[in-house]
Amino acid sequence: MKKIFCLLLCLMLCSSTFVSCNKESGESEQTTASQTAEPQTTSGTTAEKKKENVKYYMTENIDKFKITGRYSLLSSGITWDWSASGIEFNADCEGEIRLNYTSEGPVWFRVWIDGVKQPDIYKGQNGSNSTVLASGLEKGVHTVKVARMTDVKSSKSIISSVELCGDLLERPADNSFFIEFLGDSLTCGTGNLDGWQGQTEGLGGYQYMDATRTFAYQLANDYVENCDYSFVSIAGSHIATSTKYENFLDVYKYTNYRRNTTDVWNYTRKADLVIINLGTNDSMQQLSTDEFKTNLQTLINDTRATHGENTPIVFILNMMRENYITHIWEVLANNGGEASGFYYVLLTPNTSGASSHPSGEAHDDAAEEIADFLKEKNLCNIKN
Repeated sequence: MKKIFCLLLCLMLCSSTFVSCNKESGESEQTTASQTAEPQTTSGTTAEKKKENVKYYMTENIDKFKITGRYSLLSSGITWDWSASGIEFNADCEGEIRLNYTSEGPVWFRVWIDGVKQPDIYKGQNGSNSTVLASGLEKGVHTVKVARMTDVKSSKSIISSVELCGDLLERPADNSFFIEFLGDSLTCGTGNLDGWQGQTEGLGGYQYMDATRTFAYQLANDYVENCDYSFVSIAGSHIATSTKYENFLDVYKYTNYRRNTTDVWNYTRKADLVIINLGTNDSMQQLSTDEFKTNLQTLINDTRATHGENTPIVFILNMMRENYITHIWEVLANNGGEASGFYYVLLTPNTSGASSHPSGEAHDDAAEEIADFLKEKNLCNIKN
């Protein structure tokens, strides 16, 4: 009996030990599983991935971007060629935002983050570029705007993607009013960027040009309420025949004549107002006045055919020097003048910028003066 009792006691002790081991093993498995699962939702691998920038390609996400200015959608991205053209987008993100783009020549641009203009000039060069637009952003919803300073002759550029740590949100909405600006180097902003003083070369080039400080850009962004815009501005362009520069009539109908002369721009949006600054180069070269008037009439006809027969057209005169003023007046009068929606603003000439072009201050003054005129004629709503 004693031996049997001892044997039973041993069996009972062993059974208790097995149960205890199994239970401990189960708890250990549950804890391990819990410890493994937890980092997937809070910290660890997934969180580290969230902190990595995501590349959003223009071709795949074009519906998330508001695009300003004429452009073509290519397999590599969207073309980014015209003065003051660019993109806007909203994102729920943090940290860094990058713009990836290629350029055949220099492209300079400015950036606005959450509506605040950044102090730097962002400079892309020939080839592939990846530029940090913002860094150290707190997590949340941010708005980003990019606008090109340099003109169509400086480079042909393509925006390929945007990189950010977060998600792109819904595309910024279009504003209710739309202005198309047609012009030459004055609308491009040639000579209005400081830093040229004491220099002797490149004074009429991209180094001293800022489309975002032109009368046109300021008018659309700082004065006219709820306004979008498009620039078709070509430095040196004229209306009458000349072999020196481009004839505006020959090239302005294309998406970008420097890329090809087959892609005609499709006006998916009609302008509420057209502002024209042309004639300076015609008068400087003393081109045929008869042909100038004939071709100016063609431009007016084309503009009205495109945007509507009642679309107001405002000519900006005399900003740099006399630009065949009397001939423009004659054409406008023959079309019925203000009663038929044809207007002009006569500015005070200014040549105090680089290459004897208007300075930045002159553009500031012109924008204010034109805004006052538009308000007086009730052509649009002007901000208080």
